[in-house]
Amino acid sequence: MRHKERSGFTMLELMVVVTILGILVAIAIPNFLACEVRAKVSSVHASQGMLSIALETYFDDHNTYPLNSEKGALQGKDLSVLTRPIAYFTSLPTDPFDTSDPRLRGRTLLGYLNYDQFPEALEGGEFLLEGQTLRPRYVLQSNGPDFEKDFPTGGKPWEILLYDPTNGTTSKGDVCRLGPQ
Repeated sequence: MRHKERSGFTMLELMVVVTILGILVAIAIPNFLACEVRAKVSSVHASQGMLSIALETYFDDHNTYPLNSEKGALQGKDLSVLTRPIAYFTSLPTDPFDTSDPRLRGRTLLGYLNYDQFPEALEGGEFLLEGQTLRPRYVLQSNGPDFEKDFPTGGKPWEILLYDPTNGTTSKGDVCRLGPQ
């Protein structure tokens, strides 16, 4: 009696292939997510740099930085004066790490606070940033990948907890820029 030769894969071969694919996916997804966080942080740094240039240009024209509408609040809406009547900035950048409302994530603006207007908001009058004591005139802030506002963490002088990618993609800390620089 002749045996028919069967073509195809055995169950064991299929299981090995599926297992290998599962391992590759398990390695690739965390790397992809880390790339996404790094891209968002880079975007925030670029936006803060461009806003800083726009703020300095505004300061050159008006001899003051844009005023805050609320005392001591980090509010991006106060930067709308940079878009009109003179366009120092075409449209204000959004914070990809804001969590005020999950439906609005990525639509709210970067935080801004003018310390010239409210110097008492600092209380201690100084910031401690990476071992340096600074007296900023304004600050631009993003919540960072932990999606929580960690700015400032308290103490006198105020200590800024900055996001550091070496502590993991969701480590604590904000992405901040103090100005002028």
